[in-house]
Amino acid sequence: MSSRNKKKKKKTPFNEALSLSLYFLVIVAAAWFLNSFVITRDVVSGNSMYDTLNDGDILMVDLLSYRFSSPKRFDIVVFPSPFENNANIVKRVIGLPNETVCIDEEGNILVNDRVINDRYGTEKINDPGPAGGKGVTLGADEYFVLGDNRNDSLDSRSSKIGNVKKKKIKGKAVFRIWPLKRTREISAYERQYASFGNICGIDEVGRGPFAGPVVAGAVILPKDCDILYINDSKKLSAKKREELCEIIKEKAVAWATARVENDRIDEINILQATYEAMREAVKKLAVTPDILLNDAVTIPGIDIRQVPIVKGDAKSISIGAASIIAKVTRDAYMKEYDEIYPGYGFAGNMGYGTAAHIKALKELGPTPIHRRSFIHKYI
Repeated sequence: MSSRNKKKKKKTPFNEALSLSLYFLVIVAAAWFLNSFVITRDVVSGNSMYDTLNDGDILMVDLLSYRFSSPKRFDIVVFPSPFENNANIVKRVIGLPNETVCIDEEGNILVNDRVINDRYGTEKINDPGPAGGKGVTLGADEYFVLGDNRNDSLDSRSSKIGNVKKKKIKGKAVFRIWPLKRTREISAYERQYASFGNICGIDEVGRGPFAGPVVAGAVILPKDCDILYINDSKKLSAKKREELCEIIKEKAVAWATARVENDRIDEINILQATYEAMREAVKKLAVTPDILLNDAVTIPGIDIRQVPIVKGDAKSISIGAASIIAKVTRDAYMKEYDEIYPGYGFAGNMGYGTAAHIKALKELGPTPIHRRSFIHKYI
């Protein structure tokens, strides 16, 4: 018997180079296809989506979905900027084709004469634009879009953007990637004072409202805290605040809140009441802080080193965390008060002096939780 030895074909340098080139071309073509037709990245520019997205956030944009379906209400969509070449705008869908969108005097958004649950807007809308009065009726392929930072947004209220046609929409923002730069920036003070053992952030919520308590939060986070998206509580949606509040409480070395009621505020003034709430929050901590990072103030009557930081809730992760737990705690109180004292809109205005709140004060009179020193002009 004889056997044949099969000789393997020897690869030449030319063949190897050709194979590598083909592999490279296939990878480049696949990447181009994915980036052009399936999913791509975009970077948020500006503050118009601030309660949900921050300037510099990286978004992943789904380019495929709207080829087979249409945008839904509250989707975040991306479309070309009319102001700059090769730039995009990111907004939230509010009105759908053939609907009528109206913004009333109280800043409520109505679609086909029904108020929608606008849980994304950070504040009352001051300028309704063309959506004021009888509102705007959309065409068969048009969408009415708003930025979540309602009073700092160029959107469908502006003639420069107007209603957005479906064919202009590039895709749907599906998730964001928190930039590492932002994580480092918001932890800068914690790194600066890292030699101190327990760094405590202090902030308050509720200095300006007509009703309810002022609430202070105190939080000691672990070193090198990895909680993402902590920011000034006012720049976060209610849903995001509540999610972060639970994470903060779970991961914190220690946390506490304290409240000072409206009658005490009337007695000693709001600034002194704020200091009192802050001192009480620090006292309630299960761990003694070695240093306090405060949002803009120096608290009298505390023998712990303090560092006041202007706009600290957006610059320090510890102060931002304190801001979040204070805000969530106070909002819960005001929602409870809304059930006890209906008619004032406490669940929505959180005790602040909106036009509807002032009207209720004049018609119904003050409640036991109103700050008399704040409302004497209106009763």
